[in-house]
Amino acid sequence: MKPATARRLLLAGTLAATVAVAAAAAGIWHFVQVRRDMSQAQAACACCEEPTP
Repeated sequence: MKPATARRLLLAGTLAATVAVAAAAAGIWHFVQVRRDMSQAQAACACCEEPTP
């Protein structure tokens, strides 16, 4: 394998790994935001609900 080809493959692999990490980070961030929003909504509803005996 030529050194230029190996370098291109290495760069392509690095780019793919970077994109995968960025996508995972974005997914985790979105999950945390949704969980936070749901927690706030549940807390807002809890103050209005009557307690069950």
